[in-house]
Amino acid sequence: MIRLRVADGTLNELVPREDPEWDPNTSRGHQALKGYQELLIEGVRTGIPKMARIIFEGGRVKLEIPEENIAKMFIIKEVEPQPIREEIEQAVVPWVWETGTPGKSKAAQPVVVELKEGKEPVRLKQYAIKPEVRREVAPIIDQYLSLGILQECESEYNTPIFPVKKPNGKYRLVQDLRAINEITKDIYPVVANPYTLLTSVSEKFEWFTVIDLKDAFFCIPLALESRKYFAFEWENPDTGRRRQLTWSRLPQGFKNSPTIFGNQLARELEEWKTTQVTVPSMLYVILQYVDDIFLATKERDICSQLTISLLNMLGQGGYRVSRDKAQLVYASREDLKDAPIDGPDWELFTDGSSFVENGTRYAGYVVVTTLQVIEAKALPPGTSAQKAEIRALTRALELSKGKRVNVWTDSKYAFGVAHVHGALWKEQGLLTSQGSTIKHRDEILLLLEAVREPAAVAVMHVPGHRREDGKIYQGNRLADKMAKRVAKEIRIQSALIPARRNPVNSYMKDEPPYLPDDVKLAHLVKAQKNDKGWYVTAAGQVVVPVKIMRAILETEHYKCHWGAEALVKFLKNEVISNQMLTMAKRVNATCPICVKNNPLVRKQVQMGGLKIGPQPGDYWQIDFSELPKAQGNKYLLVYVCTFSGWPEAFPCRMNQAKEVVKTLLKEIIPRETLILRN
Repeated sequence: MIRLRVADGTLNELVPREDPEWDPNTSRGHQALKGYQELLIEGVRTGIPKMARIIFEGGRVKLEIPEENIAKMFIIKEVEPQPIREEIEQAVVPWVWETGTPGKSKAAQPVVVELKEGKEPVRLKQYAIKPEVRREVAPIIDQYLSLGILQECESEYNTPIFPVKKPNGKYRLVQDLRAINEITKDIYPVVANPYTLLTSVSEKFEWFTVIDLKDAFFCIPLALESRKYFAFEWENPDTGRRRQLTWSRLPQGFKNSPTIFGNQLARELEEWKTTQVTVPSMLYVILQYVDDIFLATKERDICSQLTISLLNMLGQGGYRVSRDKAQLVYASREDLKDAPIDGPDWELFTDGSSFVENGTRYAGYVVVTTLQVIEAKALPPGTSAQKAEIRALTRALELSKGKRVNVWTDSKYAFGVAHVHGALWKEQGLLTSQGSTIKHRDEILLLLEAVREPAAVAVMHVPGHRREDGKIYQGNRLADKMAKRVAKEIRIQSALIPARRNPVNSYMKDEPPYLPDDVKLAHLVKAQKNDKGWYVTAAGQVVVPVKIMRAILETEHYKCHWGAEALVKFLKNEVISNQMLTMAKRVNATCPICVKNNPLVRKQVQMGGLKIGPQPGDYWQIDFSELPKAQGNKYLLVYVCTFSGWPEAFPCRMNQAKEVVKTLLKEIIPRETLILRN
């Protein structure tokens, strides 16, 4: 088994993954080459003593190792191997597995980021980070600096970083690039919806591989002229030195990163399919969602063959695959069939029904044989047809625990979940592309558990609503008929409902202090006296005296601070009294809690309007206007008749009331014979 592991510390500086371009003519390059030579010799002596020859000739190092021991050259740090099948582990290049050092695509060209027209540099202040958190993040920064993924820079751009704590207690470095995303040009997104991708997979494919690329965006280099946009400020927790750092690879959080990476990987996958894959295209399907690759085949051997080829292509192309997340050559249940098995203990037919009748959605499911009903139950009103179908198939599998069983369903959805989609959705965390939970998550998980209960199982799809002969169609018709019948048997759900107590009960022990107005109200509503002297209507309402009614209103209001109308409406089922609404409003107005919390609603003042006179000269609108001073006059007094709009203007020395009185007495009244009105 060949495995490649990277040691902690600065080992990557001594054993680089890429050509470091060390120049032996410089002191730094000579020292690096010497250290590399010493490390190589020590590793060979320690790992495979007396089994290798090191030859130095012509300025080159030649290492001869027996083939059976070559794997030991790659073991730098031992870690616990993950449960990946041995035939796959031995057949793939060892460096394809991620070991803490991000890969780098050999085919990708440096990405140039373009700004929108007229956008100015963005410089945002760094958030405050606690010293203890900064110390937790420092090793991540140091590692990226040693790998060249981060570089020191001086940039007019700056966006803040903030560490995010992961469930395991460690921190993830996150950069807030929202401001940069706003000023950079958009790239048309071609990232597909994973939910749609998975549902497009045919049920004929039963074997799957799911590969997750580790630190995928870091595999794409960033053009030198574009690196300044992603600068951030970093303060060393030990020395206190502040400096700007930036990314040399495609950063996470940049809006175009998923599309850029997805396009690059898609091109390399397309080239792999056309140049390296010899399997006919109808025997497999490969889907890609950003950094996740999904492979589906009908046969296990083809799935294993393509998985090995794909992993080798990725490793040789510079990518790294997450060992922990890799799901290689698996099925929801390896022996799950889509054709009837021989010698079954029984054969079952399932159906779920959901329909609307008189505004209510009824639902139910059944599990039957060709002759009898095994289980039939109604489901809560509102249950969807898909959920009912999933429930029916789940119960059929649970009832077949330890048995050999053939199960037929007329639901393509349930059939697809059992054979294909359920296992795939489970690997994706049962989430949609927006991160929300897929429909019927809990039911799908139960189905995936139930499919493992029988000793041997086959799940088949049968077309529904057929009148053809044969036991399969006979069983399906019985299931369909019984599912509709049982759906109408709505399950009775018990609930605790608090008993209503008449609020006047505590006062009815004494004789009621009715006033004449209360008696008049009782006669109006045709109430009759009971044995204690209280008037009660035919509807059970108690006629309550005003004095007691106010006490009841206060008691009920303080329970939950009803509004006046709501309180009266609530109480009128039990009691009735004169002036209930008026008293309820007074209770609300005097409640200190309501006064503090409810907005003050005042009667709005009506907008003013200009009164129009009934005849010319009856009403005048008057105003002063200031003008440049001339001949001692600075103001112009203007009168406008509201009936005709006729203006009168008089120059004045001052804008005072006496000027108005003077013009009225000398000009307007004599001329118009105006009748003064109060």
